[in-house]
Amino acid sequence: MKLIKYLVLCLMTLLLTGCYSYTEIHEVSFVISFGFDYIEEEKMYEVTAYIINNANLTQTETSSSSEHNAYTGTAKGKTISNAIEEINKNLDIILEFKHIKTVFISERFINNEENIKYLYTFFRNGPLFYPNFEIYITKENIKDIYKVQVFEETTIYYTLLTGHKKAHNYKVANFYDFINDYIIPDYYIGYPMIEVNKSIFENQKEPHHTLENSGIVYFPNIDKIEIVKYSDYPGLYLINNFTDLIINLNDLEFIINNYLFSLNLNTNNPDKIIDIVIKADIAYVYSDTINDKEFSEYVKKYFIQEIDKVFKYCYSIGIDILNINYLRSLRNLDECDITKYQLNYTIDVVHP
Repeated sequence: MKLIKYLVLCLMTLLLTGCYSYTEIHEVSFVISFGFDYIEEEKMYEVTAYIINNANLTQTETSSSSEHNAYTGTAKGKTISNAIEEINKNLDIILEFKHIKTVFISERFINNEENIKYLYTFFRNGPLFYPNFEIYITKENIKDIYKVQVFEETTIYYTLLTGHKKAHNYKVANFYDFINDYIIPDYYIGYPMIEVNKSIFENQKEPHHTLENSGIVYFPNIDKIEIVKYSDYPGLYLINNFTDLIINLNDLEFIINNYLFSLNLNTNNPDKIIDIVIKADIAYVYSDTINDKEFSEYVKKYFIQEIDKVFKYCYSIGIDILNINYLRSLRNLDECDITKYQLNYTIDVVHP
């Protein structure tokens, strides 16, 4: 009996002490997006945090939308950690970092080789994050990315800043892609390039900010970046498995509802041929000049033309856009001149 009483007392002690340092949920705000910039003149890192929930902001530099409970906090520091600590210190509330969904990195930050190494170490060793966030690159001032005027599920802000996607209608790159890009030889990852568009309505009198995914950023070398624009090379859409994509040509308009792009080195001749398989489900077709019988061949020709174009351009500037040499290394094959590869297409187009 004494033993039972002793165990009960021990259990009560544990339960009582377990509540000693707890935090009320209303005292916590969740950071769902971070923006990283580097001010070369000051040798300082500038960090912007995009925060949701009931934050009681005091002395930090902030912008807010009380209707939607979304805020930003910005601070500078000699290190990223110092800047984050400064944001936390300036807010009269506890910031929680385990729900980070997106990270925006400025071009001037990423252009510095030491910054890339530092960011890799920070992401990998920092205790603040769960490594499931998406990474975007931008030429914009980071603070402009977070000038939110409307915060709803239907807006591009909600889609990009929170990582919430109803469909993968633009390319994404996550933390694991970043790590692989950094440590694996001959492995290339494309990061979405985000721009701020202030003219989204016709005849608008005041600027309304929205975000656009205008292209893909690649790193041929750790100290060099290359930007490939969708407007110049629509084939980027086609090799990145976009869905709900509207194609407007001179005499044809159609919507790709479901799309799948895959490739393999030809097993019979891995030194010369890449097999590309495309399956496209077309949801809508409009044309005054092309009939149904011609449509499939027309679309196939368009796919091949645009993929060949972006393939040749990227390899001419040193970007292994299809990761062919990485695939060769998995088969213990030596590196090769990929511009000599032949693309062999199998395309299945389904349309109304």
